[in-house]
Amino acid sequence: MSDVVKLNLRTGAVKIKFNSEFDAVPEDTAENEAAPAKEEDYIQLQLQNYYDKGFQEAQKLTATELEKEYTQRLIEKTEEFNRILAAIESNLSEYEQSFDSIVTEVAVIIAEKIVRHEISKESVISSTLRESVKKILGANEVIIKINPRDFASLHSDQEGVLLEESFSKIKFEQDDKIEAGGCIVETDIGSVDSRIATQISEIKKHLDNHFNNQVT
Repeated sequence: MSDVVKLNLRTGAVKIKFNSEFDAVPEDTAENEAAPAKEEDYIQLQLQNYYDKGFQEAQKLTATELEKEYTQRLIEKTEEFNRILAAIESNLSEYEQSFDSIVTEVAVIIAEKIVRHEISKESVISSTLRESVKKILGANEVIIKINPRDFASLHSDQEGVLLEESFSKIKFEQDDKIEAGGCIVETDIGSVDSRIATQISEIKKHLDNHFNNQVT
């Protein structure tokens, strides 16, 4: 048996639907209630679409802003790294120069210690004089200033006699301001400074020039 009973009335056909509890609900009332439900669903759908669209745009905007921020931070860190690297290179050059200077000073100190140690053991004035007179060949008048200790040893080994025979006029003078092992030779064509301190300075100058040439 059908649950729907059709009644032909003057007002029009009315369909009555019986539910399980025998309540009759007019069909046009159910349709009227369904209409707002569809409208509400449509609004909800539109709201969801707007939300999704806004969310996507926000994602894009956020990604763009994050990319800009990351790029800017990367640039700043790169510039900072370059500044640090430049400072290190600058300091490294200064350190190299300082190191070269220290090496030179140490080498000079060692050379001076060795020379003075050798002088303390035996007189080296003979070899110093021989090297000095090579620089004044052709001179006639020669004055050689030496330490008093070297003056005594010079005549004991006949070195002074040999030197006197090499020049027409030669004179030895004692000078306690000159360290043992060194001398100053004065001639009519120039002079030669063969003092120990001067020789040490020459060693230092040669070392400085050596390191400077390596840098350039």
